[in-house]
Amino acid sequence: MTDPADPTGEAFIVSGILGWIYSRLPRRAHVVIRRRLRLVIVAMWLPVLGFVVANAWTQCSRPVP
Repeated sequence: MTDPADPTGEAFIVSGILGWIYSRLPRRAHVVIRRRLRLVIVAMWLPVLGFVVANAWTQCSRPVP
């Protein structure tokens, strides 16, 4: 299975290895990892959300010609 962006399939292999390691971890580790990933994803999207809200705010507050 190859992807034009990853012709060697390296990302596919790495994700398989990470999945295998994750499946061998205890359930408590799964919970911790999921919580941390959720925090990372939210932290990544916060600046985007802030930019969209600020942009919408400036669009609404401009006087109509």
